[in-house]
Amino acid sequence: MVTGVLDVLSFDLNEILLETEQGMLLVKGTDLHVNRLSVEKGEVDLSGTIDSVSYSNISQAKKQEERKPNPVSAPPHRQAPLHRSSCCAVPS
Repeated sequence: MVTGVLDVLSFDLNEILLETEQGMLLVKGTDLHVNRLSVEKGEVDLSGTIDSVSYSNISQAKKQEERKPNPVSAPPHRQAPLHRSSCCAVPS
C-alpha cells in the first residue's frame, strides 16, 4: 500500500504515476494493477511485479504553477473611434 496519495495521474501494466503529498512517484514493473484507490484516505493498493520506484519532489501542482504566466494588470483595450476625413477622398 502507498499512502499520502493525492491522485493517480496515469497507469498501465508497466508504469503507474502517482502524485503524492511529497511529490511524484513513478512505479515501474510488469503486470501492475491499481487494486484500490481512496483519495479521501490518500491510499492506493498496487499489485504486480515492481522493478523500480522513482521519486521526484516536484508535484504536478507546482509544475502547473511554474508554467502559468504571472498576471499583469493592463488597462482595458479601447479602440479609438473612426473619423471620416475628406482629405483623402477621391474626387468624382
